Amino acid sequence: MLKKISEKPNCSLESFAFVLLNVILADICIFGAGRIIEFGPLTFRMITLLILFAVCIPLFFKNFKLLLKSKYVCSVMVFGILVILAAVIGVLNHNRTNLIITDIKGFIYFAFLPCAVVLINSYEKILVLAKTSMYSAMVQGLVHITFIGFYIADVSWFDKVTQFCDERRFFYVSYRISSVNVRVSFLSLACLLLGIVFSIYFSTKNTKIIFKFIYPLITAICGFALFVSYTRSVYLAVGITVILLLISFFILSAKKQKIELLKHIAVTLVVFAVIITGFKIKTGENYFSYGLSRALVGIDIFKGETDNSEIGDDENDDVENNSVGNDSFYQNTITSDSLREKTISELISNIKKSPIIGLGLGAEIPSRPDGLNEYFFLDLFSKMGILGLLAYLSPVIFMIIQLIELFKKKNKKVLHLFAWFCVLLGLIAYSYFTPCMNSSVGIMVYCFIMAVFESYKKLQTDTEGQHL
Repeated sequence: MLKKISEKPNCSLESFAFVLLNVILADICIFGAGRIIEFGPLTFRMITLLILFAVCIPLFFKNFKLLLKSKYVCSVMVFGILVILAAVIGVLNHNRTNLIITDIKGFIYFAFLPCAVVLINSYEKILVLAKTSMYSAMVQGLVHITFIGFYIADVSWFDKVTQFCDERRFFYVSYRISSVNVRVSFLSLACLLLGIVFSIYFSTKNTKIIFKFIYPLITAICGFALFVSYTRSVYLAVGITVILLLISFFILSAKKQKIELLKHIAVTLVVFAVIITGFKIKTGENYFSYGLSRALVGIDIFKGETDNSEIGDDENDDVENNSVGNDSFYQNTITSDSLREKTISELISNIKKSPIIGLGLGAEIPSRPDGLNEYFFLDLFSKMGILGLLAYLSPVIFMIIQLIELFKKKNKKVLHLFAWFCVLLGLIAYSYFTPCMNSSVGIMVYCFIMAVFESYKKLQTDTEGQHL
């Protein structure tokens, strides 16, 4: 009896912390840098995270052994030690202090991982988080589409809204292509992958008729918002994420689920066509042709695109030339590709100088004096060497091993776990060209996915233990 009474406060504490966890996830999926509400120097996300850490302290002690045994937590700790070492090397190499601080700022968000690990401890909570991310991504997609509508309507307060959102690091207008076509860069753009993946996943599970339309609508909204970003790394990320997810469905799901998946795809394509046709009728602009031509400008598997939507954690982005005209936009893209080729060459040159431990945080290259090197993994390699890069990506290796083990055991949960993994692979593909995985958004989504995998591992072990 006394034990039950003592457990009640812990349950209430855990429930409150889980609510905060969902609030943070929604904030990540919608509001970019989390500055949409600010209280002096503090942002909404910072305050929410501080409260979450305070609430989780008793849970850290309660789950101390779990945290110590977690491969994901340990790998992040090792990476943290290497970050400190790289900062010391950067100081010894006389790298710029402001760039060292900038490099460190994003990685601080890995401290969020223990909170996620101790709170995500059931299949039900994982499903709740999946739905939170899905609906939040839908909200971002709707905001994106609505904002484009305001641009087309040329409302008087458009510039004021743009300035407010730019100052809050929510999104910014990176290019006015024409009077009816605009490129908007959302800092949480890559989180739309969560909306696509989980709307597809849940559509094959839910039998209610209304959801047969709602889930394809979410997929179409997120897909359209990603499409009108006119960002080639986004197209690559979507392609990798969706193709792998669909292949896994056709391999792992039952016949009924496959049929539901085909229905979902059909309805999604219809809704997407309605949205894009509606915009075309209103503006006369062929968005599909433009998006396709945008993707093919100077395309090369090793080239990126003009996009700075995720640079560092809290650094100001360099906004592109805002002049109107397709030709200038194409030329801007080609010019950017030329700069990126030079960036790759210089980063590789830095890597060759110290391939094992790197040149330290804050290491510069001549073509990027501002330190915004864009190619995240090459940049990380040049600053922290192969040791830092492997430590950063080691959780991905653990995830692959875990998925293979579940697949061999024919575990029914493997498909849902693989859905989270597809999102991560999409983020990694996106981050090759466009920094994301060193920002609060990318790192915290990485932490969520690691915590989900850790939870599945623990739940699987507990289940197997009960059968012994």
